[in-house]
Amino acid sequence: MAEQEHGSSSSKKTNLLVYKNLTLFQIIIKAVRLNARTSGATDLGIINCIKLWLAQSKNRLKNKRLSMNNEEEKH
Repeated sequence: MAEQEHGSSSSKKTNLLVYKNLTLFQIIIKAVRLNARTSGATDLGIINCIKLWLAQSKNRLKNKRLSMNNEEEKH
């Protein structure tokens, strides 16, 4: 879904609609809005945070594996 975004406003609106229809997205929206500090976040703002978090997932996994390997070497 994120790969479909090309930067145009109609493309962004389409992406927003695609995400808004996902059950997991609805759960995340509700959770974000329960937090007093983020209760005013827009759907688009939340989507952008999710995209950033997902884009970094490969690096997080790589770092976790490296950390686990380093811990094993210590023992």
